[in-house]
Amino acid sequence: MLTLEKCILLSYECHRMQVALERSVKRATRFGLPQLGALCALDGADGAMTVSFLADRLGIAHHTMSETARTLESLGLVRRARDSQADRRLVQVSLTPQGHELVMHLRETHTNEYAGASGALVTPDRIAQVEATLQAITDLLERHLETLT
Repeated sequence: MLTLEKCILLSYECHRMQVALERSVKRATRFGLPQLGALCALDGADGAMTVSFLADRLGIAHHTMSETARTLESLGLVRRARDSQADRRLVQVSLTPQGHELVMHLRETHTNEYAGASGALVTPDRIAQVEATLQAITDLLERHLETLT
């Protein structure tokens, strides 16, 4: 049975795994999860994305994504531009050719690495099960938090 206590323990375990993943990714790629997540999201996009959209998509704070975009721009991996046609406060971010090449290289290298290491452990069905379980935990915790306010 999924209890509040079990949800809290699982959320701590997920956080611990996220920290371990971030360390591993940073060692392998020199990028943190926000940077790598932004690069991958932009590579899969049809055109530019706003900093706000990227922050929401990755579940991180707007100021963290702003700093991430500035860092990636300084490395020549993304281009930032104010939206001149709409709200000038909006910053559009797009991948440069150098950024696209890097993402392609990282995907090729690390996808093969993960595929070999995970084998039958990480199938699409198992990923779907984990996603559904995490969503159930999130829903339960949100319902519990609503009762506290």
